[in-house]
Amino acid sequence: MKRKEVFAIVLMAASAAMLGARPSFAQNDLSLNVASGSECVEATDTVTVTLNVANLSAAINGVQVRLHYDNTLMTLVDIVPEDLMFPPPDEGWVEISQTDTNGDVDWAAVINGNSQGVPHTIATLTFTAIADGTAGVTFRTDADPFYTKLTRASDATTISPLNKIDSGGIFIGPSVCVITADDPVCEGSTGNAASVPDAGVGSTYIWTVTGGTITSGSGTDAITYTATDPLVMVPPVTVQI
Repeated sequence: MKRKEVFAIVLMAASAAMLGARPSFAQNDLSLNVASGSECVEATDTVTVTLNVANLSAAINGVQVRLHYDNTLMTLVDIVPEDLMFPPPDEGWVEISQTDTNGDVDWAAVINGNSQGVPHTIATLTFTAIADGTAGVTFRTDADPFYTKLTRASDATTISPLNKIDSGGIFIGPSVCVITADDPVCEGSTGNAASVPDAGVGSTYIWTVTGGTITSGSGTDAITYTATDPLVMVPPVTVQI
């Protein structure tokens, strides 16, 4: 019996925190965001993740981040700081340092001659997918002398508190990411539908619904489910042929 992974993500309106839109905190959000089209890829594909800030309590002109990714699933190509389009001679974000040790990344950048206090992208991280699996980019635990921080432009102090938000899942697999599902889905709703393309006669489909309960269709290419949680996600579907 052959098995293949149909890597398909269902993101409901209630699950914006998983990919794309991020949860909003009171102040100083520093988030990793998987770009549209990078949530579900095949080996050798490019994966793009952005480093963003929002809800800043003060203008900033410096950043340091300690990140981690699974280097058995992806390789880091580069981290490119964002050009904020300031008029010359001011510059946007300029990289100071970048290291990558087996998936542990330290990166720092500054804004020369200016600052920024509105939500924006600080940098774009580019990876190459190299193996099948579920990847992501996360913030590592701080360790002296290098730790994740934002620097206040007015007095060069560290902004606090800082809300660090990891990326959503990056699903890497050999099959096309195609799924059809009801949207939006509300907590407590019933009869919600999800389906994948027919894999052929004799195929069996193994579904997993996170934040929900399958009510019918297990083992087939189409299910219905009840949403039991505000965050509903359907991870990769295993198809047995």
